[in-house]
Amino acid sequence: MFGFERKPKQNRKVIDFSDDRINVLLLGNSGCGKSTLINALLGREEAETGAGTAVTRNIEVYEDEKLPFRMIDTVGFEYGLFRQYRIRNDLAKFSQESIKNRDVRKLVHVIWYCIDGTSKRVDPQAMDYIQSVVGSWKEIPIIFVITKSYSEKEMEENTAIAHDALVAYNARHPRNPLNVKDILCVVSKEYPISDDLTVPPYGLDTLLNRTNELAPAAKKAADSAMLEIDLKLKRDKADFSINASTAASIAVGAVPIPVPDSTVLVPIQTKMFHDILSAYEQQEDDMTRQIRKYIVQAGATTIAGKTLVKALKQIPGIAIAASVIDAAAAGAVTFVSGKTAQIVFERFYTGEWSREGFNVDAEIQQILKDLIPDLTSQLKEYLEGFRGTVSAKDIVSFFHDLIQKKKNG
Repeated sequence: MFGFERKPKQNRKVIDFSDDRINVLLLGNSGCGKSTLINALLGREEAETGAGTAVTRNIEVYEDEKLPFRMIDTVGFEYGLFRQYRIRNDLAKFSQESIKNRDVRKLVHVIWYCIDGTSKRVDPQAMDYIQSVVGSWKEIPIIFVITKSYSEKEMEENTAIAHDALVAYNARHPRNPLNVKDILCVVSKEYPISDDLTVPPYGLDTLLNRTNELAPAAKKAADSAMLEIDLKLKRDKADFSINASTAASIAVGAVPIPVPDSTVLVPIQTKMFHDILSAYEQQEDDMTRQIRKYIVQAGATTIAGKTLVKALKQIPGIAIAASVIDAAAAGAVTFVSGKTAQIVFERFYTGEWSREGFNVDAEIQQILKDLIPDLTSQLKEYLEGFRGTVSAKDIVSFFHDLIQKKKNG
């Protein structure tokens, strides 16, 4: 719907990876050994004292020159819904800031999910939480890191428990499986069994090497995820303007005035057009002015309005006043103009289309050919459910819901 079904081609780098380090996000319950693991890898006591770079109340970043990655630590999520929501919210803001500020230090490349080996279980609720945190990073690799396994037997048992829990979870969630690449056991520091016996640190080198092996693919997955997040932010900004401009146009169309609606719609659509340009970081120049002129004058205004008016008049069983039909037509003109501009400038932004040799006539006509029948069909379907009189407010609700449905769909 509306030209965004396909994934964008990966022709654009959202962030320049001049920094070779990757970033590892640590998740786990309180007491699972995350702080001990971080300190062991840093070679000094920092995590327990909060000596990392505090990003939020729930996130700290640790790094050291000798490590090929940064560690992004989160507070223990426990199983409280409010705590989980807070951490997810902070992580979402964290990843969005990486896009807005072009900050490679805030990307997430690999996830370590730390499991307390003494618990002898992996809670399905915890894996649900991981899936909710993963969000847009669906292809980013995950390593299950089992801490506190102090014998070979315990390591074998805990690895089998984690493996079985993962297989069962992914079988229940075939569309959104956890992308777990390995299950590793570690002992982060010496653990005394008795006065005469101490278990030495174990598995840290294996964890480091496995993480490094995943780095190239992780960077590629992170770049892809960041582009999706970047585009979502830009789409949200453009959609907000399209939604507001459509509502304003409907209000204009519903009020009888002594001048043509198209004259009054020009300033509304002009501002919307500039908002979309800004959202996709495009400069106003001769090319963008030509695109706007074509969309408004030769494309959407003529076709969308006439097509929609004709369709509305053919809907049986409902009463639509002439002023409401005018309002719907005005809203459709602005909505289609905005969506057409959004599709064009998003494809310029991602590099899918080049400005050089861009055929304004052919490309925009194709977009309109796809957009207008879809819009008309959905509006007819929406209104056919009505009994009685349709108001301009109902038309506003339709366009608002249409944008929200696409954002959530």
